[in-house]
Amino acid sequence: MKRSILGLLLILCLALLLPAAALAGGADEGTEGAPCSQTEGCILPDGHEGDCVVESPQQPCTRTEGCTLPDGHEGECVTAPANEAEDPLPDGVDPQLQSRGITDDAVCSIGDVGYTDFATAMSVATDNQKVKLEKDFTVDQATHIAIHEKKVTLDLNGHTVTSTVNLSNNYFITVDNGGSLTVCDTTSQKEGCIKIAPDNPDNGWGIKLKSGSSFTMMSGTIDVTRTAVDINTSAENIKVAIKGGTIRSARYVMNVRGSNVTVDISAGRLESVGEGGSVIYLTADDETAVVNITGGTLSSTQEGTGQVISGYNSGTLNFG
Repeated sequence: MKRSILGLLLILCLALLLPAAALAGGADEGTEGAPCSQTEGCILPDGHEGDCVVESPQQPCTRTEGCTLPDGHEGECVTAPANEAEDPLPDGVDPQLQSRGITDDAVCSIGDVGYTDFATAMSVATDNQKVKLEKDFTVDQATHIAIHEKKVTLDLNGHTVTSTVNLSNNYFITVDNGGSLTVCDTTSQKEGCIKIAPDNPDNGWGIKLKSGSSFTMMSGTIDVTRTAVDINTSAENIKVAIKGGTIRSARYVMNVRGSNVTVDISAGRLESVGEGGSVIYLTADDETAVVNITGGTLSSTQEGTGQVISGYNSGTLNFG
């Protein structure tokens, strides 16, 4: 009887213990996780274990001001870099003449900036800059253009600038201490011209050179009624180079005066076409004023009264 009761108690204990063990085993297996059944939006490999990881959706662009991407794009906006402040234009410049947008009002330009006034352009040009003519135009008032302590190139660009200023001893351009002027025409025809044509021919002065200056003629034409290139009396340390183009005068093409002056003529054409004129008028202070002629053409068309080379005082003339 006692054995029966003990056996019954043992069976009852086992019945109570087995469900708890089964539950504990089930809890351990559940920690491993079920295989992934979600593929849309999940960035982990198919069939991974554990929770899915999805990428957060991009928000459409809600900023339009300054954004260079299309409206409604995803991701961060992209804005253009801020423009640097532009340097103010000097006086006399049409503010509309930018980026080669040269209007009909511009008579010349420096780089991408157009100028409505030739004298202003020559004045504001800095060292080694080029002033380019953009159209034919006439100067009818004294401009007093002076090139000082800088090198400036005047590109005639196939156009003609005409001065009709009728004043005594009024030079179209003056080059003084440390200044340098080069005249050229970069077009293939090279028909650009500086024309000095006042009512009184005696007032037709072209370029004046003072001490410490230089002048180079590359191409194009200078056409005056009195003197084309005039080296100032008692000037010192001047260099002139004629490498091409045409310099024409109704009187004197070039007055050579002063000391320590060098004039090199290697090409081009120098013409005196008026009565009593001369191509080279050499009236230097001493023999240090030297004219070297190695090429080019010197011509006087007035038979009997015109001269190719004339002068007095001193100076040195070399050929070949």
